[in-house]
Amino acid sequence: MTGYLTYYEDKPVGWCNANNRLNYQRLLKYYDLIDNPHDKVCSIVCFLIHPDYRREGIAKKILERICKDYSMQDYDYIEAYPGKGDLSCEGHYRGPLELYGKYDFKIKKEYDDYYVVRKELK
Repeated sequence: MTGYLTYYEDKPVGWCNANNRLNYQRLLKYYDLIDNPHDKVCSIVCFLIHPDYRREGIAKKILERICKDYSMQDYDYIEAYPGKGDLSCEGHYRGPLELYGKYDFKIKKEYDDYYVVRKELK
């Protein structure tokens, strides 16, 4: 597992699990993804923000860093799977759709309970 851990002073306040999509067997098994075997895709599968620090821009900062880091590597896309509907903060553990829209992610597929969004890096 790889990802991004965010601290405020000495306290961990945010986590995002992001990695090469091929490393997520459950994701590959249960999600209908955009399949092109030649695409190198970073998948963002979850955010965890401490309740006292939600709505403070932590997820935005983590997403900005992911976009920066993966754009400097040999990746074609960053992909995420935000849930649909009126969800609680906990229900938006994959990140809300609005967050991704602010960073040029586009909806590529839509299902009953989630979207597949992508940001092109090249």
